[in-house]
Amino acid sequence: MPTVVSVDGFDLVIYTGFEHRPPHVHVFKAGQHLRVALGDSQTYPFVIGKGNTMSGKDLVRAVRLVAEYQGSLIETWRRIHGPDCPYR
Repeated sequence: MPTVVSVDGFDLVIYTGFEHRPPHVHVFKAGQHLRVALGDSQTYPFVIGKGNTMSGKDLVRAVRLVAEYQGSLIETWRRIHGPDCPYR
């Protein structure tokens, strides 16, 4: 599971094994876990699952980080899961 982005204590990870739709990243910070859908050029990233509950402030920051890196995260998702892997 490669960490794709690491900033301000947040690690954005895309698992390399079997993954389900929608394309998403796992966001970790201080033992907390959150899954955020990547969205697309017309859809802002959004929370699809929470592990250990992040504070509201960290949750908002996590989604904003995914939005900030959205293009490269989508590209990485496709590279890991194959160019023919349907995005949606």
